[in-house]
Amino acid sequence: MRILFIEDEPESIQTVIDVIQEDMDRTEIAVIDFGDAEDKLQDFRPHLVILDLLQGSTSDADPVGLNTFDFIWDKHFCPIGVYSAREELFDDSRQQHPFVKKIQKGASSEQKVLDRVKELYPHIKALQRTEREVAACLSIVMRVVAPQV
Repeated sequence: MRILFIEDEPESIQTVIDVIQEDMDRTEIAVIDFGDAEDKLQDFRPHLVILDLLQGSTSDADPVGLNTFDFIWDKHFCPIGVYSAREELFDDSRQQHPFVKKIQKGASSEQKVLDRVKELYPHIKALQRTEREVAACLSIVMRVVAPQV
């Protein structure tokens, strides 16, 4: 499984990453800043995104993560964990979607993140199976249609 953390302070989530890697075998994790999100989503093709909402310190932070959420939702649909100290900023009807989980960032939140990853894991596996089936069908269609194009 590939997990992409979008976080402007990578050192703040190192413990979370360690907890996930200890508990879940064969998990590839990347950490990027908001500015790299669009390119990395296309290159890394994550199965899950753990997204911070705020860029900068909590007092003067810009909720740039909301725009990143919209990009993921519209262009690279996958499960999203909204992991922020100010999760109340994310007030959206999509938060009711089973692929979207809010996680309050703070002391001892590592286990909460791991729990959400495990909660989303069956959905991730189902999406992976579906993507493989669609790709196989597309390959067959292309093989049949190509000579007539």
